[in-house]
Amino acid sequence: MTVRRVLSLLILAAATASGTAPASAAPLLKPSIVVTGDLVTAGDLFENAGDAAETPLFRAPAPGTVGAVDLAAIQRAALIAGIGAFDAGGMHAVRVERTGVLVDADMLTHAIADALTARGLIDESSSLALDFDTPLGRLFAADTGEPPVALADLAANAVTGRFAARLVVPGHRGAIPVAGRFVETVPAPHLVASLAKDAVIRPADVEMRPVPLRRLGADPALGLEDVVGMAVRRTIRAGNFIGPSDIVPPTVVARNDAVTLVYRTGPLTLTVHGQALGDAAVGEPVAVLNPMSRRVIHGIVAGPGQVFVDQVVVGPLDASPAAGLATAS
Repeated sequence: MTVRRVLSLLILAAATASGTAPASAAPLLKPSIVVTGDLVTAGDLFENAGDAAETPLFRAPAPGTVGAVDLAAIQRAALIAGIGAFDAGGMHAVRVERTGVLVDADMLTHAIADALTARGLIDESSSLALDFDTPLGRLFAADTGEPPVALADLAANAVTGRFAARLVVPGHRGAIPVAGRFVETVPAPHLVASLAKDAVIRPADVEMRPVPLRRLGADPALGLEDVVGMAVRRTIRAGNFIGPSDIVPPTVVARNDAVTLVYRTGPLTLTVHGQALGDAAVGEPVAVLNPMSRRVIHGIVAGPGQVFVDQVVVGPLDASPAAGLATAS
């Protein structure tokens, strides 16, 4: 076989092989991507990035924001990563979005409250309200699975209520300074609707809302169980909080009401009807007139229309069926 014949066969074989072997697809540029980390890799930007998939190309935008990378910048970065040619799909830029966790005022309040509680500046049963000198705006932390905000340091004054802190937020370089005022709050009952004097507070009339601790002064903060069923001393408008001086036990015996006087000793119970000479709540003293004997008896109100006494309320002159005397074992 001549040398020319051998070369012809080799060229034919090479041509046949090149026509039948599958060609590797060129990397395809994505129109829009979402990333979670600090860097954008070739695998983020391209389909079929191959061995260059893990190669960083650009720094990602800040957490919770969106940016764009133009085609020229992508071409330069891809070439450095070893991607000489790719299919741009007719695009001139790629939209890059980075996920993030919103750092809101509640998160900062909890972080600062924990620090103040640890230092003994506020009570652990209290809550905290913050007023920032400068609005926080929309602050996002990198979505790392870790707490989205921590305190690098905190300075606080319990007398003035001023604080200054530096925040460590994943995805942001350096600490972020914040400052403002803090107010220690406790839950206190507030009226949902206005109530007139002597009105009895129902469960639907009241709800718990935070109030500054200093507003309570020496008075303890009341709970729902302390105010429901009590009467208001004066007319109170909707939205006002209720303190100990605003409520009294409701009147269950009014002047001139018919009441039953009850005397108990051992297994014996004596009762007689009378007329109240004043207003009283449960547990309060009241004077009662026995209409048969015209005697005034003093007792303690036990409930609506019922007064307990610690002395015999009927004497020999009263001991008749008309006196309303009853016995029970």
